[in-house]
Amino acid sequence: MPYAGFPSDTVIVTRPSLEELQSLSAKRLPSLTILEYAFDSMQPLAVLAGIEALKCQDSGGLRSLSGIEAMTSLHHLVIATPASWDGTSRKIEVESLKPLTALSRLER
Repeated sequence: MPYAGFPSDTVIVTRPSLEELQSLSAKRLPSLTILEYAFDSMQPLAVLAGIEALKCQDSGGLRSLSGIEAMTSLHHLVIATPASWDGTSRKIEVESLKPLTALSRLER
């Protein structure tokens, strides 16, 4: 089932490597859901500059939003903690939200 507000043709990948992300960039996807996002920054996703909707699920290791500023077509962005964190006070802490200021089309 697609995430609410995301297109039904959203591509879903699990723990993609840098090579897989590069391959996905060639497909010019409109929407992507990543399960088990394993990188500590958004830099590996910069190759997906044309994407409009992105969900990174299980992003417990994320420390920096750096790189997301390249994704200027983004309308929808979801960054979620691992399900095992539900009901706890654990949260994702990033260095700065400043990279989001480059995303003028971001709606939510």
